[in-house]
Amino acid sequence: MVNYYRYDNDVQAQVDDLPAHRKTGRICYALMDFNQAIILPDSICVKTCSRPADEAWHGSVMYKPWDITLGEPTYNPFAYDVGMLGNLFRTYFTVSL
Repeated sequence: MVNYYRYDNDVQAQVDDLPAHRKTGRICYALMDFNQAIILPDSICVKTCSRPADEAWHGSVMYKPWDITLGEPTYNPFAYDVGMLGNLFRTYFTVSL
C-alpha cells in the first residue's frame, strides 16, 4: 500500500501522480495482509514449509495465485505470498504500452 489516494479513482492519473509523490520524500509503503495471517515458529524453514492446502482458501481472493486449485494436498505459505505479491504488482505496477 502507498500513502496516496485519489477521489476520482482515475488509474492513469494515479500512475502519472505517483512519481511526483515519491520525490516529496513523504511516501510510505506498507504490505497488506489479505485477511489471513498464520504465526509459525521461528524454526520453520521458508523453503520447506508445508501447510494444508485448504488454509490457502481462507481470506480474500484478491491476487491469489490459483496453484491450490490443482489438487495439491499441501502448499508453502511463503511461496504463496510471493505469488500473491507478484499478482498485486502485475495488477498495479505494470505499464501498458
